[in-house]
Amino acid sequence: MNQHILFFALIHLILFSTAINAGNLKDNETVIFFKVDAAQASSHLEKGKTHWNIPLHAWVFEEENESIWRNKLKEKIINELGTAQISADSKENIDKRLNMFLVDSQGFKLFNFEIENQMFSFGPSSLNGHIYKKIQLALNSESNPLNVFVNKGASKKNQRHFSSVIRLIPRKGLSIISDIDDTIKDSHVLNKQALIKNTLLRPAKPVDNMSQWYQCLEKMNKNKSSNAYFHYISASPWQLYPMLNTFLEQYQFPEGSLYLRKFRIKDSSFFDFLKPSMKYKILTITQLMKQFPERDFILIGDSGEHDPEVYATVLKEFKTQVKKIYIRKVPESDLSEERFRQAYSGSDKNKLILFSELDIIQSKYCQPNT
Repeated sequence: MNQHILFFALIHLILFSTAINAGNLKDNETVIFFKVDAAQASSHLEKGKTHWNIPLHAWVFEEENESIWRNKLKEKIINELGTAQISADSKENIDKRLNMFLVDSQGFKLFNFEIENQMFSFGPSSLNGHIYKKIQLALNSESNPLNVFVNKGASKKNQRHFSSVIRLIPRKGLSIISDIDDTIKDSHVLNKQALIKNTLLRPAKPVDNMSQWYQCLEKMNKNKSSNAYFHYISASPWQLYPMLNTFLEQYQFPEGSLYLRKFRIKDSSFFDFLKPSMKYKILTITQLMKQFPERDFILIGDSGEHDPEVYATVLKEFKTQVKKIYIRKVPESDLSEERFRQAYSGSDKNKLILFSELDIIQSKYCQPNT
């Protein structure tokens, strides 16, 4: 496969996949309101209610399924992948996943949304179509998660509505941070050609027994004062959110939030996406742990790239919060003692556990507080 041609084809897609069409939402525009995690606030807006800090995130775009030049680029990418002759199922996979890279992200968009019968304004969206906004809510509702609605009860002809949820995470309890590629999803990150095909073409396949283990961890912590909450962190771009969300649901991984990366060449993040994910993951996990400073954390990753080093860096800053670190042993990765000795020293190494699928089958780690 000529990866240089594929690389420049993708650059071409990103350069021309942003539209500036200011104003309110149009009937042919889509909003993905991402599932987010809210933390209890230290300040109070209203007595007698629980106050929550909510980091909202949405993406506004218009699908371009009929675009001639986009369809030609799609054909070119498929050819460069060496998959000109593919099955109907594979064609459906690549169509769905590539289409998310072919959309027109809509800048300067404004819209209203509803949470617990309260209306909020959102926007304007940035050039890449994404909107970030922090709000604080005082709630006496016991609903968890909260429902978010855009265009709820839309009466205008052809007007669509969109929805999502906000998870209300208690101050104390257990949070489990999990990597995705080669930790729970069989991606073959060390083989870049296989990685591209597994990402764009092939059906998403789970790592054996990981879903059962995560379900067990969730179940073993249900009787505590706070249930276990899962947070899935990946270096994949937000364009793969629908596919990854479907993967988690299809293989019955515990419900959780997804933390992904921006993918847009105009703000240089495309080149960051091609680079190792160590810096991004450290920043994302650090922000999450600071958002929930009283919660305990278990970190689960794999030995394929930099998860051991990422988690070691996090452990050094958050020794009290990090209770265990699990690293899945990926075949053909660096599993040398020297690697882990350099990353983990002193008492830190006591929190590190290397495991294989066989360990999970034997239920070795499905215990309370593991």
